Amino acid sequence: MEGGVERYLTLGGEALKSIINGVHLFIYRYQILGVLFLLQLAIFWPGIAVPDSQAQYAQALTGNYDDHHPAMMAFIWHHLHPVMPGFGSMYLIQISFLYGGLFFILRTTELFINFKERPWLLYLLFLLPWWPQILVYTSCVLKDSHFTFSFLTVASTLAYYTIHKQPLSLFYAFLLIVALIYGTAVKYQAQFCLPVITLWLGFLVARNCNFITRLATGSLITLAVYSSIHSINIFLTPKTQQSNAWQYVKLYDLAAISLETGKDLIPDFNKTPYYSAEQLKSRFKPNLVDPYIYGDQPLFQKGATEQQRKELWSVWFNTIKEHPFLYLKYRLTNLSYCFTAIPGYSQLDAILSRFLPPHTPLYARVKSMVETLGYIFLSQLLVSGLGVLYLFLGLIYWRRSQLARILLGFTLPAFLLVAILAVLSMAGIPRYTFFSSVMIHASHLFAIGLIAEIKGRRNNCGL
Repeated sequence: MEGGVERYLTLGGEALKSIINGVHLFIYRYQILGVLFLLQLAIFWPGIAVPDSQAQYAQALTGNYDDHHPAMMAFIWHHLHPVMPGFGSMYLIQISFLYGGLFFILRTTELFINFKERPWLLYLLFLLPWWPQILVYTSCVLKDSHFTFSFLTVASTLAYYTIHKQPLSLFYAFLLIVALIYGTAVKYQAQFCLPVITLWLGFLVARNCNFITRLATGSLITLAVYSSIHSINIFLTPKTQQSNAWQYVKLYDLAAISLETGKDLIPDFNKTPYYSAEQLKSRFKPNLVDPYIYGDQPLFQKGATEQQRKELWSVWFNTIKEHPFLYLKYRLTNLSYCFTAIPGYSQLDAILSRFLPPHTPLYARVKSMVETLGYIFLSQLLVSGLGVLYLFLGLIYWRRSQLARILLGFTLPAFLLVAILAVLSMAGIPRYTFFSSVMIHASHLFAIGLIAEIKGRRNNCGL
């Protein structure tokens, strides 16, 4: 009996030791990924509904689409609804894309990282969907997530073929192109990130050909995706169903510059009866256009005719030419909220006041601690700094390392999105740069591999 107890204690000690050493983390890495996928589906099923997805769901039910939200997601939703009513079908698609991307990152990185010796590096992959900064949007049904995770899956697959040096068949290339068409069609800003991925895809399809042929192949794939998206948009949202929501961006810019210069730059046909200089000033938010266009008494309305829309564009363009520095100042301020804002922070006082008396030293200390944790786990400031480092590493070493090229393939689209948001966004909220955050987080293992490769070369050279 005593011998049996000792044997079980010994076996238990060995099992505990293997867990501490991360042995099981390596042995069951694919099973762990599958369990995390099922766990995330079960916990958040059928996905949290937000105003944007509710509006798209309403379009999916009727089959009538407009382009305020690109119609592709609602169109697919419309045809999935009879099979799986509600939000579950869209949530399943976005989570499948996410874990498909993680699967290919794992397959790729184990080609150059010895996870058996360094199993704890797997946490950089396994914890990615559960990092609060990512989970806050992953748990919601969002077009941003569909765009982000479809691109993540394609980029991760391309990374695998880049490292493995395995030919990319036309069949798999076709599947990746379909994923890119979907991911680009669900989010307007995605089209500006697309060329990096499609050129990368083209270079792998024609990897055994000369540079001109590879470039031509990538360019043809890029044009094919753009043409497909254009055709889809024309089919789903004919001219009579176009919302022309771009006007709100221009009006938002004109409002900011009006307040800076003291001049009323808003065209009369874009003003509602509720418009006044006082309301323009009192409602202004440097990171959000919503107070101007939503609610019972909106201040702005879109131009109803083509002539009015052209006039608005002309007024906006001439204003930017006259006040370029004011425009840049306002635009960069707006963009900064994407990186420094903490999702849910506006509810902090309401939540804390339930447990602690406000205006006390203890309340102030607790609030300060929560803010600090919020910046670490929820804001995108720190990960953006890492992204800049990864981008520079990729640019410096792209001629000498496949890993550097992969790093560029992940980070360059991330910062292209930031650049386009700087001039085209009508709100500075972290959700808009969610794609950038995910792509940078997905680059950690590639950056570690590249740094190890650089150090190895220096050691071999006796440096």
